[in-house]
Amino acid sequence: MKSRRFPPVSPERRRPGTLAQTVLRLRYAGNGSQPSYVQVAQRLGLSVCEVRRLERAALRGLRHASPAPVLWDEA
Repeated sequence: MKSRRFPPVSPERRRPGTLAQTVLRLRYAGNGSQPSYVQVAQRLGLSVCEVRRLERAALRGLRHASPAPVLWDEA
């Protein structure tokens, strides 16, 4: 397996609140390839278990997010 070098993640993206968002961005960026848990963990300096836990928590939070407000009426 080829080893890829990823640019380091900035310190502000390593804060607890944004770390889960960073995991989701890395995993589901929509750039054609989905990095594995191992690749994301290496890039963030975390364990694979931590990446999975953060991803699960972030997805759970998105499921329970309040709906977006209506911006205009269709009347």
